[in-house]
Amino acid sequence: SDDVLTPDSLSTMASAIIKYPQAGYVHGHRILIDCKSVILPGDEPVKSDKVSFLPEPTVAVSGLKSGCQPGCLMDRQLAVEVGMVDENLHYTMDIDLLLRMALVRRPIYVSFPVVYLRGHPDTKSLQWNSQRAKEKICVVRKIFSRTDLPDSIKGLRRVCLATAHRFAWRCYTEARMYPFALWHLLLDIFYSPCNGWGKRLANYKLLRVGNRTQNFLSQTASD
Repeated sequence: SDDVLTPDSLSTMASAIIKYPQAGYVHGHRILIDCKSVILPGDEPVKSDKVSFLPEPTVAVSGLKSGCQPGCLMDRQLAVEVGMVDENLHYTMDIDLLLRMALVRRPIYVSFPVVYLRGHPDTKSLQWNSQRAKEKICVVRKIFSRTDLPDSIKGLRRVCLATAHRFAWRCYTEARMYPFALWHLLLDIFYSPCNGWGKRLANYKLLRVGNRTQNFLSQTASD
C-alpha cells in the first residue's frame, strides 16, 4: 500500500479495541496527502482522546460508509466469520467487508489521526468508472439478499439503493458517460423522491471539489 500509518496509530487503535472488546473494528481519522507526502490544504490533523461507537449500523448501511479502511484495526476472527474479503470486488471490497462486520458488531471511532491516505491520479479512490459504480450497487444487493437482517436495516433498502445510484451517477458524470449518469440520477430520485435532495446538492458540489483535488494531485505528480 502507498498509505502510511501515523506514529502511535497502532497503539491507539489497539488500546481502544482492548477497552471495547465488543467492537468489531476500530477506525480513526485519515489525513489526505499527495504523492510527495504533502498534506492537502485544509486536511491538517486534529487529535483527541474521544472514542465513539460510530458509525451506527443504520447510518453505515444507508450511507454505505464504514470508515477509512487503511486506518482500521479489525477483529480477525470476526472477519473470518463474516466471510473475509470478496475477491470478486476490485473497488468496494473494503466497504463490503466492513459493513458485514458492522452488522454483527458495531465499530468504534477514535478521534485521532491514524493514517496518511495518499492520493494520486492512479489511486482507486480517484477512479470514477462504470465498474466502481456497479460494485457499489452490488454491495447493496448483497446486503439485502441476506435473510438475517434486523428490521431496522430491512427498512433501509430504498434509501440504500438511492445512495448507491447517487454514487453511480457521480461515477458516470466524472467518466463523461452522461446518458448513464442521467439514468442513475433518475433511479436515485425514484428510490428516494422525497428525501436526499441535500445530499444530491452535496454530491454536485463534491464533483466540483473532486475536480479541483484531482487537478491538484495531477499537478503535484508532474512537478
